[in-house]
Amino acid sequence: DWDMAADFCYWAGGRLPSEAEWEFAARSGGQEDKVYPWGEAEPDCELANFKSDTVDCGDKTEPVCSHPAGDTEQGLCDMGGNVYEWVADWFHDDYEGAPEDSAAWMEPATSFKTMRGSGVGSAEDLRTRNRTFHEPWFSYGGMGFRCSR
Repeated sequence: DWDMAADFCYWAGGRLPSEAEWEFAARSGGQEDKVYPWGEAEPDCELANFKSDTVDCGDKTEPVCSHPAGDTEQGLCDMGGNVYEWVADWFHDDYEGAPEDSAAWMEPATSFKTMRGSGVGSAEDLRTRNRTFHEPWFSYGGMGFRCSR
């Protein structure tokens, strides 16, 4: 769940990234033209672990970095597909009033925390701007996280 992810990052000497930091990383340093973490190519099973209406790469997660062809220019792996990733922010419907310095949005508007990316068992979009939410206590095998410093 979200608390366990945040606690692990703290224990490891880091923190959960803010939503803005996550998207900046997924777009290879914030490049506006990055539709997917790897660029413009439509998703396939070589680029990411996912399932959609037209592509089925399987129903379970894979080891981290199993799809190097889908890495960002900086070499970050699994920014699209495999698991949804918790970020530090509380979920808001839009970005109106969001922190302007890329810090996490710590003022709750709902009872949900934000997740970025997409999970293997979901037909959610793999685009770098995809976002969703869940209650912080919720967890399942298609959720994960990465730590920042």
